[in-house]
Amino acid sequence: MNTVNEITELLDQKPAVWTADPGKAPCLIGTRCKRCRHFHFPPINRCTQCLSIELENVPFGRSGTLYSYSVIQISSLGFKAPYAVGYIDLDEGVRLLAPIVEWQDAGLSSGKKMELVVGKVKQDADGNDVEGYMYRPQKNDGKN
Repeated sequence: MNTVNEITELLDQKPAVWTADPGKAPCLIGTRCKRCRHFHFPPINRCTQCLSIELENVPFGRSGTLYSYSVIQISSLGFKAPYAVGYIDLDEGVRLLAPIVEWQDAGLSSGKKMELVVGKVKQDADGNDVEGYMYRPQKNDGKN
């Protein structure tokens, strides 16, 4: 799968991979294997480590660490340049690709602490807002 397809699939998210209940902080929903305790995101039906089908849905924490990122300088369908995407290592041991917002003033660097936010990620072909999960640099994370 190429990067454009990965980003498109990422942004055409199913609501079951995140939740944003009113009055509560948003969180991602993943699965944890009941046999080997390995975490997965997005949720799956069979553990990739031990092949067990005994999995449970679990909420993930809101924070992670920026592993790697790219700032895209050329606009693409639904996105105005510049925009950023990155791999985030979650505390549960999962690495995921996500859009990064509010990065211009904070700057980006590998190892930077990131936090989950939910909001508009793009507009569809009909002009409707598409909501999804994103990450932004944590304020006062001590890493520049």
